[in-house]
Amino acid sequence: MSLANKYRPTRFSEVLGQPHAVTFLSTVILRKAKPRNLLLFGSHASGKTTLARLYAKALNCSDVAPDGSPCNRCTFCTDVDYEDWEYDVPGTGGEDADIEAWLDGRYRKPTDWKTTVLFFDEAHEIKPKAADSLLKRVEEPLPGVAFVFATTEPRALKNTLRSRLMALEVRRLGATEAVKLLRHVAEREGIAYDIDGLALLASIKRGYPRDLLIGLDQLAGMGPITLQSVKSMFGLDQTERLIDLFLALADADEARQITILADWPEEVGIIVKWIQSFLTSVFYRDILGLDFVGDPITQSITVGRSEILGGFCRRLDVPSQRDLRPFWEPMLSFWDRPSSDHETELQLRLALFQDLVNRRLGEARSALQIGSYESKGESFGIAVPAPAIHPQTSSQSLVEANEKIGQPSNEPNSLDIEGVRAIVNRASALTQATGYVINAAFEISSYPGVKAPTTVARVQRFVRELEEQAAGRPSSLATITLLEAGQFGPVTARICAHLTQLDTPGAQSRVQEWFDAFWQADEGVHDFDRRLSDVKRGMKFHWAEVMGLCAGLGGDSFYPDVGARALMKNLRVQKTRWRQPVAIPYRVLTFTGLVGQDAIEKAASEGMGFLSAYDDRAWRHIKSEWEPKEWLDRNKEFALRRRQIEDLEIFGGDPVQLEEKRRQIRASWLEVKSRPRRWMPWWGLEVDS
Repeated sequence: MSLANKYRPTRFSEVLGQPHAVTFLSTVILRKAKPRNLLLFGSHASGKTTLARLYAKALNCSDVAPDGSPCNRCTFCTDVDYEDWEYDVPGTGGEDADIEAWLDGRYRKPTDWKTTVLFFDEAHEIKPKAADSLLKRVEEPLPGVAFVFATTEPRALKNTLRSRLMALEVRRLGATEAVKLLRHVAEREGIAYDIDGLALLASIKRGYPRDLLIGLDQLAGMGPITLQSVKSMFGLDQTERLIDLFLALADADEARQITILADWPEEVGIIVKWIQSFLTSVFYRDILGLDFVGDPITQSITVGRSEILGGFCRRLDVPSQRDLRPFWEPMLSFWDRPSSDHETELQLRLALFQDLVNRRLGEARSALQIGSYESKGESFGIAVPAPAIHPQTSSQSLVEANEKIGQPSNEPNSLDIEGVRAIVNRASALTQATGYVINAAFEISSYPGVKAPTTVARVQRFVRELEEQAAGRPSSLATITLLEAGQFGPVTARICAHLTQLDTPGAQSRVQEWFDAFWQADEGVHDFDRRLSDVKRGMKFHWAEVMGLCAGLGGDSFYPDVGARALMKNLRVQKTRWRQPVAIPYRVLTFTGLVGQDAIEKAASEGMGFLSAYDDRAWRHIKSEWEPKEWLDRNKEFALRRRQIEDLEIFGGDPVQLEEKRRQIRASWLEVKSRPRRWMPWWGLEVDS
């Protein structure tokens, strides 16, 4: 039996790299819900058929495991003949008549088991007329019948059919998971190996589980699996062409580059991946001097590296390879922009890359240096993260993370300048870190004569019920709560929040009903105001409500305080919104959930500090809606950094050496303002005074 069949997962816990799909399928099984019709999509050999079979077995198993997996012991688990219920569309035919003939006798209410699962493999080959014929059956299947479609091209499946299916993406394995799989099987089979050989095999097979095990099968009879044996088996002569191309790039020899590319017998998409991988390898290993775990094939290249680096140094007139960093970063950033996989567009991108390397590296270096400009203000991130994220102040206006709203204080407090800074920075960080915005705002005040502790208790209960509303939606709630009191009035709570449930269709009316019920149930609430945003208002609503909180700056000292006045003008807070609250014996400002201290620090881990237009005194940019664009760039950079650290685990080894490698990698990461971005930031331009 082949290794691919022998080690095909038989339980959900054995499926690697598909947490979302596995969680969904096991939940359907454990809840004994009505079987769902599925569309499993992803690359070939990624495990779509395996998931379909596990799903079918678990739906019919008489002794399901605690994680929803089939028991693999009952009659159905041991006797089922999958092939009788699986339809290979390209091999059997995608026409209406072909599929109708196959369904005849199979599309019926089951008698010997609970659910008949009809599986169509390579479903994108189903013809439009056949897809139309399937619609009624899929939309209103017979009792006990479920459909599963698998495809590598989901968009090729007719939209009317696709829209009636629950789509689950099946991804290829990451480098770490791929090597773990190969190592597990090799050890079980007694196959000798070195880790570099397995890592190279994982790279060649690109993380596809079936292909990984087929490759291991091929190598098993050749003796120990080493880097050299893998290279010999799979004929890795591409590296020679890669070195020749980079030598030509170093010399800016365009004619030779064109000849090499024309003679390279690979699709342009593959050539681009080779270029990207080698650029990364040279950057970390040779320019930064790090023992970086990247693509094993390009990492194994030794011949030609020094000549390439020497050529670039001579042409760019720099003394050493370490000085190539400002020239290498534009080459890396060039490929950071998204593009399609269309052959013609990739050819154009490759031509533009050659033009960059041959003629424009000096210009790109100058543009990159503008991006590393540091303003005179404090940095909200790398340099001094604690003050920027959670400013310290002599007053007690700020509450520690995770403390209750309205903690009693020994000193009277009202919102001060450091509090305004914290509000603006954390509201900005919310969107930078998560893509979420403030989408709800509330004001709660009690009748005159109601004592402050009673009002504070009501506000605490309200926020607690907000948290309960968010239950089941992990990391979905953020609240900024400000307590203040007028000269003769009761305490008022102003709350800005992000409620993820508002992003779902029809949710606003349900949330409004709950708010109304809360207000009507509490007879002591004198006034209760709510404002809910929709998707279109987005950042405009976000900043309007945040500035509404900031308008409570100043207390008794506001009018003689020139700094407070100037700040309100810089923040463009309308005078009509300015308030003059008095100090009260409570900590008045609280951040919870996604803007709480723990969440902010977690989001800023791995050197991923936040930008702050406030700290840079870039007042015009505070409300210019740059945060959603920064969020996209942060996501990509954060994923890259996490993968670099995780990839170290492939090789195991001495813990002290591993920690030193982690330290080296972290030391190489760019600071907050030097990270690659696809939008134009404000530094290097004129900063507001």
